[in-house]
Amino acid sequence: MGDRGDPGEPAVRAGAGAARPREHYASLPTAAREQLDARIEQLLENPRQHPGSAYDDATDQWTTTYGGGAGLIVYAVVHDPCG
Repeated sequence: MGDRGDPGEPAVRAGAGAARPREHYASLPTAAREQLDARIEQLLENPRQHPGSAYDDATDQWTTTYGGGAGLIVYAVVHDPCG
């Protein structure tokens, strides 16, 4: 069963080694955090047209990697109804 914690944070599976996303991020080596930050900045600029990004129609989610394939990012593109 997931632990919701603060509203707005994704559920995290309870059990050995379970931690909040920020704790996982903070525990990454500096180089990995820098690579992840750079990739997220690229995705914020254009999430659909970035090399290495793939869309899964069944889940309505996108995936991409960072750090030369060392990590995986799963994300959704949300359309702004006001924009």
